[in-house]
Order: sequence, then structure tokens, then C-alpha cells
Amino acid sequence: MKKVLKIVCIVMISITLLVVLLGALVMYFKNQHKKELHDKMLERLEECKLITHVKEQPEIDIFNFQDAELKEIRFEILRNNRSIEDTIIYGTKNEEHITSIAIPFKTFLRSDTILLTIDNKLQYYISNFNYSVTELYGMFGPVTISDCFLVESYTINDNQDTKGISKFYGILESEKNISVQRISNRNHNYKDIVEKFAINEKQTDSIGRMLSGKYKRGGSGINFGIEINQNNSYYLRGIFNENKEIEIVKINTESGEFTKAIKNYPIDNEY
Repeated sequence: MKKVLKIVCIVMISITLLVVLLGALVMYFKNQHKKELHDKMLERLEECKLITHVKEQPEIDIFNFQDAELKEIRFEILRNNRSIEDTIIYGTKNEEHITSIAIPFKTFLRSDTILLTIDNKLQYYISNFNYSVTELYGMFGPVTISDCFLVESYTINDNQDTKGISKFYGILESEKNISVQRISNRNHNYKDIVEKFAINEKQTDSIGRMLSGKYKRGGSGINFGIEINQNNSYYLRGIFNENKEIEIVKINTESGEFTKAIKNYPIDNEY
């Protein structure tokens, strides 16, 4: 009996050791594979940095525009502060609602800036085109590294990591003389900028609630960020009117004084 128990114990110990050994081997090869993938990713990223031309015709999302405002969309390639190529896209067809549009050039330099002009009024400068890679997964985790792909996130009018143009962040050509910036509350630098203002965001929330109350609506309105020009800076607060349209109220960041509601901001604006 003792001999049988001894044999059983030896078998169990052997099986346990074998399982531990197999587990250790699996972890070793898994870690080796992970290291190889990491090294391959770094190598592929260096290859991505060498890509000089964009050929993907990236799509840009469109927000807050009426279809009538998108009948004519002009694209230009800006290189060394000069327009080297341009084309016009006629946006609305058969009352089609436009939510996105592709940059229409077959190729352009990564270092170029694409200027998009809506109906020859609002302008959007699109830059910072980058390429990256990612891990491709199988049933048991990452198995290889992808080819270089264009990251669908750009810098548009001082707002980083975005692929959308909103009417509220457009710049009029006439505003270049007073260096206007419209910065989204999702901008990387937004918090650092507003911390320097005399009026904080809680105070603008109170103003927003008061303004919304005039239309018998709750809430403090929509925070659309800030407008900065060479003379003043303002919080941009979106308020829904009786027709459920968004109107922009500008709240001075130093005094707290606010403008009347602007229906067609920023085309119609107050300074």
C-alpha cells in the first residue's frame, strides 16, 4: 500500500512539475513574442515617419452647418504659405444632408496644410497628418504588426486631435487682422488657458442657466470653448432658442458681461 502511495505521489509531483514547466515555457515564448512585436512596432513606426505623401484622401466630419451653407466647399493645398492647388466641391445634391467629406486631392505632402473654405466665408486650416501602426490580434492575443496607416485625427484651427469641422470654430478671412482664435473645450491647452481668466467656468454656468431660463429651458447651455482676439477673450455658451436652434452668447472672461444671443455665429459676431 505504501509503495502504491509512493508511486502515486511521484506521478502527481511529476505531472505538477511538467505543468509548471509547460506553463513557464508558454510564458517565456509569450514574453519573447511580445518583445519581438514591440521591437517590430518601433521599427515600423520609424518607417512610418519616412512617409512624405498623404494618398488616402482622409475624411473630415462636418457639424452644426445647414445644408444651404455647404453648397460650395473650396479646398486648397498650402505649401510654404502659398496655395499650390485648389478645387471646389459642390456639397449638397438633391437635398442630401452632408455629415462628412473627403479631402479631394489624390496626394499632398504630410507637411502641407489643407485650407477648407465653406461658401467662401468660414475657413479651416487642417494640418498635422501622422501615420501609426497597431497590433493585429488573433484568438490568443496579438500576432503581428499592421502596416502604416493614417491616423484619423488632425489639427484644425488650433484644435488638436480632431477630424471634425464645426461652424462655431471657423475663422473668417477678415478676422486675420485681429488674430482670432476659437478654441474647443476639448483642446489640450483649454484648462491651462481658462485658469488665467478672472471669470471661471462655474460663473459662466450660472449665466448660462439664467439665459436658458429665458427660453424656459433647463441646464446651463453648451460649452463651446472660448474665443480669443487681440483685445478680449470670451467664453462661448450655446443656448437653445424657442425654435430649438443654437444661439451663441459670448461671456467676457474678465468682466462676466455677455452679449446678446448671436444666431449665425461666427459669421455674425460682436467684438
